[in-house]
Parts: sequence; C-alpha cells; structure tokens
Amino acid sequence: MKFYKESPNSEAEPAPKTESDGNAFDAELPPKQEWEFLGEGGYAKVYKIHLKANDPKRPERKIDTYFALKDYDTFPDDPDPELRTGSIANARQAMDNYTYLKKMGVRVFPTCRISDDQTKILMTLGHNNGWKMFDPNDRTKYFDQMMMVKQRIADKNTRVINRVNNFDLFLQTIKENLELVNRNKVQLPIDCYFFLSKECEKAGDFDLDFVIGDLDCIDMDKLDRRIPSESREKKFVKQNTITTRLSTNQFLQRHIMDKDLKDHYIQKVDAMFPTPTENVAK
Repeated sequence: MKFYKESPNSEAEPAPKTESDGNAFDAELPPKQEWEFLGEGGYAKVYKIHLKANDPKRPERKIDTYFALKDYDTFPDDPDPELRTGSIANARQAMDNYTYLKKMGVRVFPTCRISDDQTKILMTLGHNNGWKMFDPNDRTKYFDQMMMVKQRIADKNTRVINRVNNFDLFLQTIKENLELVNRNKVQLPIDCYFFLSKECEKAGDFDLDFVIGDLDCIDMDKLDRRIPSESREKKFVKQNTITTRLSTNQFLQRHIMDKDLKDHYIQKVDAMFPTPTENVAK
C-alpha cells in the first residue's frame, strides 16, 4: 500500500500512482488482527501498528517503527456505496486540513499521509527522543506504551507529573499558536489538542509540549473560501480561546499530582487565555 503526503485534487480521481518528489512511500501493513486498538471517534478508529516501509527520501534506509493508523473505512463489508464514499471524503478532509495547517505553520504532528485507497491516514504515534503523548482521556496511560505504564502503576512507581520545568514557555507557545490560528480564520474543534511530556533528570519533573492533532471536524470552507464577518470572527476567536483554556486545564487537572502546583498552573492558564469580553452579535 502506498501512502501520500497530499490527497488528490478531485474526489473522482484515484490517489496518484507515481511521484518524483518523495511524496509517496510503499508500506507493508501488518495483518489487521495485529493492529492494536487505541480508540475511536465519530469518523475513524485509531490503531497502533508496526510499520515496515522504504524511506522515499533515502532509499538505502528502511522504516521499521510504530505509527498510529486512522482507519476511516469503518464499514468495509457494507454494500452501501455511500458509506464507502463517505469514508473517503472524511479521510480526504482530514488530510487536506493537515496539509493546510502545516503550511500555515500550526504545530501539528510531523508525519501524516493518506493511503492510496484514501480510507486510511498514517500519523506520528506521539513519541520521539523521550517525548511521550498522554492519552487525552485517561490519566494513567500513554498511547505508545500503555502496558509499561500499567506495570509502573502496579509497582507503585507511576510516572506522574509533579512539576513542569518549562511551563511558562509551554503556555507562551500555545498562545502564539492560537494567535496564528485566529489570524488565519481557523476554528478549533474541542478535542483537537494533544499534549506531550518528557521526563527530566529529577524524578517527577517534566517538560511539556503540544500539537493540534485531531482535525477531522474543521470545515475547510471556513478556512480559505469564506471570510467571516466581524461578528463571526469574534465568535470563533472567543470559541478558540475557550477551547484552548478548557483543554489545557483539563490536561493539568488529570496529570498534575501536586494540588498547590496544579492550582498555580491553572491560574496561569486562566490569566493567559481569558474569555474575550467584547459584545458579540448573535
């Protein structure tokens, strides 16, 4: 199966079969029974897979690592062609959103590619050079090493966050990313933020980072084909601010163990992202 950096220009076209700029690479997907289920949303199921592939930029190098695979083909055995068409449209939309935001400079995962049948998206799993991505919905798990963390909990040596060494820089980076999103008329879905951590030398001390990771629900018409009115722009800026504040505070509530530090961090988030008070027309 081939994976591409960008989806085709027309929904009626198949994904391109040849390329000359490193756009595609061949990947040998493992049997589906070996896919490790991570979760699902309204559009796709997400799996952890062990991928073997040829590096398109360096042919002498082989890719042999773990990735996240978003499978939009959630009704593979249903004869209804509309379901298949919908799966392709959803995957293409997510890929187009990723491409648009990455070119804009928004913080997104470094890898995101669409399959040649346009029903699957291959993404960075969320770990690299010591960075680990927390499952947004569970305080005790990481997407990439769930069993290891469960074992640590059993050993009463849970890898929890006591102190964030780069908290001010972390917040400032989120703010700059939010300003970039707002300038480009992007409305963020409520579940778009993914947070990452890297353990420092002192046990319990971490650095934090983030990406905009779930982009299925962004409407491209809002991004590059329609200029919002002033009142509409104020509405989505307000909503983006609320989304950012709630997402960050929810992460801190679930992962910071020291109550005083947790309260201190949340106060900083609230001060950094106050809800805009302008009167907004309904």
